[in-house]
Amino acid sequence: MAEDDFERKLTAIFYADVAGYSRLTGQDEAGTHKALGESLDVITSSIEEHGGRVVHFAGDAILAEFTSVRASVNAAVAAQHQLRENNRGRADDEKLQFRIGINLGEVIVDRDDIFGDGVNIAARLESLADPGGICISGNVRDQIIGRLPLDLHDMGEQNVKNIAQPVRAYKVLIDDEAREAARASGQAKRTRPSIARSPKALAAAAVVIAVGAGALFGGGLLNISVDVDGAAEATADEPAFSEKPAIAVLPFTNLSGSDQEDYLSDGITEDIITNLARSPALFVISRNSTFAYKGKTPTVAEVSKALGARYVVDGSFRKAGDQLRVSAQLVDATNNLVLWTNRFDRSVDRIFEVQDEIASRISSALAREVKGAEALRSRARTTDNVEAYDLVLRARRILSRPGRSEVGIEAGRLLERAISLDSDYAQAHASLAWALLRQSRGVTRERHMQLVEAAFRHAEEALRLDPNDFYSHWTLGTVLARKRQPEESLKSIRTALELNPNAAELHLHMVQPLVRLGRNREANNAAKTAIRLNPYHHGPYQVALAVSQMALGEYEAAADTLAKVVSRMKTALRPRLLLATAYSMTGRDDKARELISEAIELKPDLNERSARRMLNLFGPDAVGPMLAALTRVGLPAFVN
Repeated sequence: MAEDDFERKLTAIFYADVAGYSRLTGQDEAGTHKALGESLDVITSSIEEHGGRVVHFAGDAILAEFTSVRASVNAAVAAQHQLRENNRGRADDEKLQFRIGINLGEVIVDRDDIFGDGVNIAARLESLADPGGICISGNVRDQIIGRLPLDLHDMGEQNVKNIAQPVRAYKVLIDDEAREAARASGQAKRTRPSIARSPKALAAAAVVIAVGAGALFGGGLLNISVDVDGAAEATADEPAFSEKPAIAVLPFTNLSGSDQEDYLSDGITEDIITNLARSPALFVISRNSTFAYKGKTPTVAEVSKALGARYVVDGSFRKAGDQLRVSAQLVDATNNLVLWTNRFDRSVDRIFEVQDEIASRISSALAREVKGAEALRSRARTTDNVEAYDLVLRARRILSRPGRSEVGIEAGRLLERAISLDSDYAQAHASLAWALLRQSRGVTRERHMQLVEAAFRHAEEALRLDPNDFYSHWTLGTVLARKRQPEESLKSIRTALELNPNAAELHLHMVQPLVRLGRNREANNAAKTAIRLNPYHHGPYQVALAVSQMALGEYEAAADTLAKVVSRMKTALRPRLLLATAYSMTGRDDKARELISEAIELKPDLNERSARRMLNLFGPDAVGPMLAALTRVGLPAFVN
């Protein structure tokens, strides 16, 4: 066959390989092989979720192709973030780390495989990447510059094996240590963010932390969704400004020189958001959306346009020994005018004072600018023990990771230590309740009930200690939902909302009890409010909206909403079951049967009884017709 007869195409080539695989197998052959399988599953899922195709596996390597260059880079970043989470807690010499190389080039296509210099260059770029890192070619860089909010390190022209011409290579800097090292050498170049043109691109490129969102709609109690161009779902239209003064607090930049202090920097930001959110006169953007900007340097105008916030707060944090330096500023995005700025130098044991002072001064500055704005309600002080506070922040960071029982157990140990240091620390008790609920998944029915009851006791104790803390009321409301007490759950969540009317997750958590009580229009409004407060929302928000739509009988709209979720969440069982129900209720039986088949692949013992438990989001009167619709399209009956 002549060379010109081969099928050729231009494609983005993605090549990943394990760093030091032989050494790892020498240390622990069985454990390394198991970890390899799990890691390859992570990479495969990320490739598929971003529209790529796995071409083949070769031992510890994986080759894939994408029609979109940006999607290939997004998939690589998402995969490395998830792999990094999986390695957390392992010694450095035990971590299974992949290098990833990405090239844009022409390839030969033969029997679903791809060959040629385009593939070879991607493989050579992989070898130039750091363990746990990504290396891209110059032509990939040209496609993402100005389109993805990433930092790049120019490695210059590289002579690579069996390639005649040098290849321009760039490292993608996906961690603070690499970024700071590159900046120090003057080699980091930023791909300018394009938030104003594409809010979704920035949200999708960041780690989006969903505190409690998955508790009701298919995930863990506190879960982290690391998803690039996928799980973070920005609204289609740019958010409009609120009637109240809308404010967005960006993650404070950690200048301490170590990402080990990130949890403390994030904790300061979160507490400032919470303090501001206590004022009913303000519209405070959810931390889920503002934390999409973590590690980025967008302009105030870009943040304002993307989030619909007139006012933007940003700042920095530095810890050196037992000393803190926190800087903050408040900017009116409509005219780029700095309304207030200050720097605080304090000892670590005065961290609470800094948080309160920043929030108070921002509130006062806004009150001067906005007629009728109320001053902040005073922050309820729940502990003065800095070590206990530190343990709670660490535990919440752990609870933000994927996983079920093991995550809850690890966080629970820290929270029990915090309570031993300060038994009157309300938020430690509330956080322990979340950890216990996390532990209650995937255990026996008897153990599940024991853990839920223990969570209930800690939630009640948190509320006894601090009846004005919205987090404690929210925790109790979530536990009561688990105990199938929708009226009591709704009452607790409404009380939490009175204390913090800007918490998107609270509006989200109102959806289930409202639906179970038949107050479906209220549930729909709550879901929409949650999405407005959290413009860069993710899967559980869409599922909640769809549940409210189904409860209203709007099955067509629910199907459209759920189809987007299912396309991204390849292993999500409940959204598939809900989408099959929506399709069946609207006469699209063929699509419903396909989804039931997929659901059975995910859960081979799926039947009418287990489906009923997954449809418990709805009231008992609604579940019957839904189950009938599902059995009509192939849901197996329950057999004693």
